[in-house]
Amino acid sequence: NPSVNGMILGVFPCGIVYIFRQVLLLNPEIAWLGDFRERLANRDLTAPGGPAPRLLGPMARMLRTRQGGRVSLSATSLQTLLDGISSRLDETRETSRYLIGVLVFLGLLGTFWGVMSTFAGVAQQGSATMAAMAPGVAAALITTVAGLLVAIPSMFGYNWLVHHLRTFTVGLDNFAQELVSKMEAEFLADE
Repeated sequence: NPSVNGMILGVFPCGIVYIFRQVLLLNPEIAWLGDFRERLANRDLTAPGGPAPRLLGPMARMLRTRQGGRVSLSATSLQTLLDGISSRLDETRETSRYLIGVLVFLGLLGTFWGVMSTFAGVAQQGSATMAAMAPGVAAALITTVAGLLVAIPSMFGYNWLVHHLRTFTVGLDNFAQELVSKMEAEFLADE
């Protein structure tokens, strides 16, 4: 079925581009966290300069805002920000999983479509010979193979994305714990 195979081949590059894009979009976030961690090691609670990263933008703005010389970011607001970031990362993961599911189900759709066409052809001929059924079944199975051939590499891409998202999330949680500890130490030192 050329139309279903075409849809499979159209969704596949979209999914691969989406996965690579999402991983590449994490790089500025990771670099910003690395810069800020270096500052924290030197007891500097100022956010790195330059443009704020996309996911960590609200946190960067709050870290740049000072009230009475202190950072205006509380542990509660930091946890709220982390929960929001985690939610956005989960959406990314779910979208990738959805694209892979679409590929598998398009393969199944093509299979059933081919089998139905085969039965329709057999019904028109009035006989169920191997010569009458083989081309239709072969066409149906080609769509299944096409769906699997693109779903399997997509699954590897998905796992790669999930690995990067988890690594980023763990790094972000560790950063938040370090930040809260430094903020508490700064507060206690001032008293």
